[in-house]
Amino acid sequence: MPQAKYKLKLTLPAELDYTEIVRYIAEDNVRAAQKMISRIDSTLALLRNNPRLGPVAREKELAAQGYRYLVIGSYLAFYKIEGDTIHVHRILHGARDYVKLF
Repeated sequence: MPQAKYKLKLTLPAELDYTEIVRYIAEDNVRAAQKMISRIDSTLALLRNNPRLGPVAREKELAAQGYRYLVIGSYLAFYKIEGDTIHVHRILHGARDYVKLF
């Protein structure tokens, strides 16, 4: 299998978001939390060879900063492409006022 073109890194806020999502889901259903882990990981892994997979953020404040996003179930993963690295900045529920969280 060929080497991925881009490195993928989660910022500290994205790591905390990830942990909180999994913890929240696991409170009610551990199996569902495990499925969400797999879904987030596999979706983010797609970026390593397809960094422009996600569209540019629709909100002008985020688009002006170069954010793109991926939809992962009810969640949005916001990222930027910087050189050969994709930095995932936040993973937030789509119902939240996520612009204020940046």
